[in-house]
Amino acid sequence: MINTIIYNPATRTFDLEHLKLLGASKALLQFYSQNGLIPYTANQPEFHNSWLKLVSDLPRAIYSSTALFKQSPNFNLKPCTKNFFAVFSHLFPKATPVSSWVGLASRLSLPRCKVTFPTQPSLSMTITKENFTASQYICIDSKHCYLELPNDPRLFFNFKMLAKYWRQPRANPFPPPVLSYLDSPPPLPQLFCAYPKRFFSCSGPAADYLVGQGILYRRYFA
Repeated sequence: MINTIIYNPATRTFDLEHLKLLGASKALLQFYSQNGLIPYTANQPEFHNSWLKLVSDLPRAIYSSTALFKQSPNFNLKPCTKNFFAVFSHLFPKATPVSSWVGLASRLSLPRCKVTFPTQPSLSMTITKENFTASQYICIDSKHCYLELPNDPRLFFNFKMLAKYWRQPRANPFPPPVLSYLDSPPPLPQLFCAYPKRFFSCSGPAADYLVGQGILYRRYFA
């Protein structure tokens, strides 16, 4: 979400001045000031690790207590609305913590970049920057929390960037940028990827694009 908000499509970079105007924490500013952190590299493992450190052991945040994810420090945030508010209250600190979507929208908005969180017909994030408006669907359920990826080159991450990410020949230990719609009817397609080789379930226009590029190969299982 932050990547999308502070992305400057004219320079194709993250706008640190925008981040400062939002009142970002020192730790968040340090994260975005890392050498080599640009939109095309934001999903690399080293920056993923830095992000995990940034959101570890936060006050008021709820972490997974399952044996699989018990880590020190805690970094596996449970997917819930309360955590959205806790994390953003920490990253953009003010006297009063965020406690609503309206409050979060206010915390993340500037006169030149307005952020809203419509909740009907479903939760989404809408960004209005100068002469364009874009929306991203937000999914929060008991197992997942993600932003749907729209194919808009004015946003931080679009389908071409997704294809570039997947073509990198490396063993990526982290999940890919999310491609799935959780409300898709079964059976979900099982997609095979050669960068690196593995299967995963997903659907939606982003997955269709990668299939069309020959990056993913669709196989269906009941």
